[in-house]
Amino acid sequence: MVRRNGWRQCWRIVLALLFLGTGFGNAVMRQSPAAAAGRESRLGLVADIGTRHECDDKHGPAVDTLVRTGVTWVKEEIRWDWVEPSRDVFTWTCMDRVIDAERAQGLEILGLLDYTAGWAVGESRSVSPTPPPLDRWANYVRKTAEHYKGRVNTWEVWNEPNFAHFWAGSKAQYADLLRVTYDTIKSVDPSARVLAPAVSGVGTTDEWLDAIPADKYDTWRSTSIPNPTF
Repeated sequence: MVRRNGWRQCWRIVLALLFLGTGFGNAVMRQSPAAAAGRESRLGLVADIGTRHECDDKHGPAVDTLVRTGVTWVKEEIRWDWVEPSRDVFTWTCMDRVIDAERAQGLEILGLLDYTAGWAVGESRSVSPTPPPLDRWANYVRKTAEHYKGRVNTWEVWNEPNFAHFWAGSKAQYADLLRVTYDTIKSVDPSARVLAPAVSGVGTTDEWLDAIPADKYDTWRSTSIPNPTF
């Protein structure tokens, strides 16, 4: 188990390094306040402290560890069911603690908007890959973008939609989701950047870019290696 978890962590670091080599890294990382403050590293890591750490006041050491690595960017998953556990009931406490702590350390944040809240599609599970009702999704996106305006200005739309485990819809349905997401974010914060699609695997990037509207994302990232098997 230790070996498995160790390889998993190494793989996350590899993916993070790869994403920095894409257009996303070139487009947004050079503007990092952390770099302007003297930390010139262009590295970023998938942190996800907000959704992987207990909702308490003990997340500080995890954030400190991020800073000691020298990264200037971290990705935090601001998952729909996490911040809106039931319809029109929003709770920001857990995510705020982490994002505010990361910002206080000069880190820039890539916010990941993803997965359908189970309640939005009548499912008993808390999170689902089923394409969401676009009106409810747009409400979640708008509330989240408003809440984190000034703290998060770069957004990723869904995680690896080319895998059915994460996205059970079609490319056309993802294109519709992207249109709504892009327009909603820009209505709240015109200066925000929107990434899409965050696909993974050899030979998938072009087909996904061809399937989505070119005017509904600002930059993109992709990994060019197959998903590992653990």
